[in-house]
Amino acid sequence: MDEQSSKLLALHRFKDFRSEHLQRLERVIAMSQKLRVNREKYQFSMMAVFFLELRIDAESIHPTEEKVASIKHFQTSRTDLEAFLGTLKFYD
Repeated sequence: MDEQSSKLLALHRFKDFRSEHLQRLERVIAMSQKLRVNREKYQFSMMAVFFLELRIDAESIHPTEEKVASIKHFQTSRTDLEAFLGTLKFYD
């Protein structure tokens, strides 16, 4: 399969996935009509989500840029060292 056909197939699969996702989302919303929901708290069709200082997307789970920057600019006091080691344990 050539590159162009591969891209078109991937796009078609994404459209099918998105369509199926929207149908499931509509069913969930229909089932939860009696629930009170604050719509400002929800975001749909996100490419990535942030949870526990991690960025989770379709490819993998990554530490956030802020967390990487804090590790790069690490200070050497004892309390900072303990905090840094705690961070390493969390991501282990």
